[in-house]
Amino acid sequence: MNNNPEYLRQQFDTTQQSSASGFKNGQRTFDTSPSLLRMFQGNPSQQISTQIRSFDYSAALGTSNGYIKNQGLNQSPRLMDALNSVLNTQNQNQRSALELLETEEKCQYHLKEQNIAVDDETGTFACNKCVFEKKIQKPLFMATFARQTKKRFDEMYEKLLQNITSVEDLTPSLISQRIQSQIQDFFSAIYLQMKEIERDVLNQVKSSTKLKELAYMIETLNAQFDEELLHRLEVERNVLNDKVDRARFGYIVSRKQYYKDLIKEMEGFNIQLSSKIETSGQLLTDLIAVKIDRLQIYDRLYDLVEHQVMINNENIERKAPPPAQELSLLSLNGRKNDDFISPFKTPQDRKMNGRVEENKSQGSSQNSDNENLQSINTFYTLRGNDILRTSLSTNLTDKLFTVTHSFSPRVAFTQKGKVFLIGGSLDQGQNQLIKNTFELVFGKTGRSTRRRSSQNHQQEPWLVEKSSMNLARIAFGCAVDNYGEKIFAIGGTVGLQQPTNQGEYYEVASNTWMQLPSLNEAKFSHSLCIFNDTQLFSFGGFDQHLQLSTKIERIHLDGMEPRWEIINVQLPIPVSSAGGFQIIDSEIVIFGGWDQQNLNSCFILKSETPSTFSIQEEDECHLAQPDLFLFTGALRMDLDKREIIVSGQDYIHKFNEKERGFEIVKKIE
Repeated sequence: MNNNPEYLRQQFDTTQQSSASGFKNGQRTFDTSPSLLRMFQGNPSQQISTQIRSFDYSAALGTSNGYIKNQGLNQSPRLMDALNSVLNTQNQNQRSALELLETEEKCQYHLKEQNIAVDDETGTFACNKCVFEKKIQKPLFMATFARQTKKRFDEMYEKLLQNITSVEDLTPSLISQRIQSQIQDFFSAIYLQMKEIERDVLNQVKSSTKLKELAYMIETLNAQFDEELLHRLEVERNVLNDKVDRARFGYIVSRKQYYKDLIKEMEGFNIQLSSKIETSGQLLTDLIAVKIDRLQIYDRLYDLVEHQVMINNENIERKAPPPAQELSLLSLNGRKNDDFISPFKTPQDRKMNGRVEENKSQGSSQNSDNENLQSINTFYTLRGNDILRTSLSTNLTDKLFTVTHSFSPRVAFTQKGKVFLIGGSLDQGQNQLIKNTFELVFGKTGRSTRRRSSQNHQQEPWLVEKSSMNLARIAFGCAVDNYGEKIFAIGGTVGLQQPTNQGEYYEVASNTWMQLPSLNEAKFSHSLCIFNDTQLFSFGGFDQHLQLSTKIERIHLDGMEPRWEIINVQLPIPVSSAGGFQIIDSEIVIFGGWDQQNLNSCFILKSETPSTFSIQEEDECHLAQPDLFLFTGALRMDLDKREIIVSGQDYIHKFNEKERGFEIVKKIE
């Protein structure tokens, strides 16, 4: 065996290069740091220290200081210091001795014999004869030791390379992907199981005897109708209307028996139909009864998550559920601003925020417009599926209409007495969103465009279908301008946990929806406010992470290239479904809303310059009762008393501009 030190070093380098080559053949490449092969070229200690120092853990963690620095770990010994220390123990004298030994590798006692062993205690080398003559007491055979050392070295070297690979893989983006993947896998598993349960429920319904009875009943009812007969009755009705309108009563009297018999038969037919309809309703009730307790659902789902998901070895923090109409956390690619058509194309269209200016130069046309603004005297609120109407004249609230075509649409009403139902969902689970727009009208309408409410009385209003939104959505910010001409629909949700930043507005006169530029932040359950007739503000709501936001955005609707911008101040507290209106040329009052519960807080957003704002809480300006506001813009203003009346979900509120305070006008019930 060759004891020459240079030979031993060459063997070491050969072994090292072989391991590195094998690792390279395994498709491993070093993109961000040199391989360990280079560590041992030149000065090993210097090479290793340089590489460890050059790895920026702070940057990898994505913070300015880094987790390691924040935790005080930057003062700890580097991981490879001990390895460097061992490599540095070979001084020049030891290297010379090793080189001499590698050159000779001859026995000092038997010069023609090669050394095959070494004394494990004294380090004396010996040949085969020396071992036989027992010149060394504890022989360690060099071939066995060298092979074992090489094997162990290779194992540790490969392990070191694997660990370096693992360190390089610990990037913020990869960690984020892994976390998101785990969370998505968990909730996907829940969703798949829910779909399986849904299929089981549907299959049981399909096989129900009550469903078969109901199907037979519906078929029987449909068979009762004769289009020709209905047409003849309609003609007879028109004849009666004509004779009565022209005072041709003799014609009717001369056919009195005919009309008596006809009315009697219709009465009997209506009794039979009513009975069958009632029976059908009872069959449907008996077929399936679904109790939707959103709070119980919320709690049960949280129970499931708490038992299977832990963060920092602790159960997740349970939060209170949001309001019923905003419970579902339902984006499509945004449209370009090129599609946007400004609601205010010319300076003549810019109006004065619904207030009669003292400047007499405004002219009679301006005053005429403002007279329309003062005419609002009735507020409309969606409570469950019922639209409640509250009149300020009578101080009474009544149930006006029951919505049957959708769940949770936005109810928007204008200063000109028009009422619209916009968007919503076909099901209570809010899985089938719609983009329909309906106007709630009174009086006679064409048969083809109207929808009946659940109670089929002659004086009830009808739904007349209008142009649909460009995007099906729910829980969107909704407001009407100061003249009842345009209704804005901004943001909202377009799918499960998918808030959108897209917006549009409805032109009442032309029955047309127009595209608006997209918000900077996708959100839902936020609020809108018109400012000086040409600006629109958006504030609060839930963001894309389903967290309440404090950001405020603004858009100049009359700009050449309008776009949303985030202003320099934020809401003092996170809030959704707050109310808001302008009180003077430079101030907006923001009030109420929801954060775990209905709020009564009040803030004043003030325009200091065209591009800067300030915001402060008004202690004396809070609501008399907490409330939330799903629709803004429709106000009742008394310019003489400087009072503004606005409707929330539970109360009608009055704001006195001089005293800067709210009071209750009426509870909606």
